[in-house]
Amino acid sequence: MYDPSGHGKLLFARFSMPAETERNNIRESALTGARRRRPQGQARRLAVITEDML
Repeated sequence: MYDPSGHGKLLFARFSMPAETERNNIRESALTGARRRRPQGQARRLAVITEDML
């Protein structure tokens, strides 16, 4: 249970830091991949589900 008092707030902040860092890492990786694909003419993502899969 989240307790907004001093200890609960500190604990919540402590647990949220790694999650925020990981989210930033994922975002940076996605942007890097998009930048690499752009010069090759593949600015859009590849389809996850193809016609063959359907």
